[in-house]
Amino acid sequence: MGTRTRRGARLAVGLVGLGLMTTLFMSGVTPPGVAGEVIRHNRAQEIDASPLFYSDVENMQELETAARALWRRGWHRSDTLHAPR
Repeated sequence: MGTRTRRGARLAVGLVGLGLMTTLFMSGVTPPGVAGEVIRHNRAQEIDASPLFYSDVENMQELETAARALWRRGWHRSDTLHAPR
């Protein structure tokens, strides 16, 4: 099997895997154990827990503003490295 064919087969397997995972998640099947219990509880109580992933950082707005300023200034990792004296 050639390199191109092998890469195409890997891509196809990956896409099928992603499709199966998406179908599984959309069907409402939950994982076993504690994680599944939490998900089932949140669904039963109609709790939207997705914002919890974004609210862990208290000063996120300030961090985003600082990151944008660094990006506009053209900041690079090399700017933080100091030359030896």
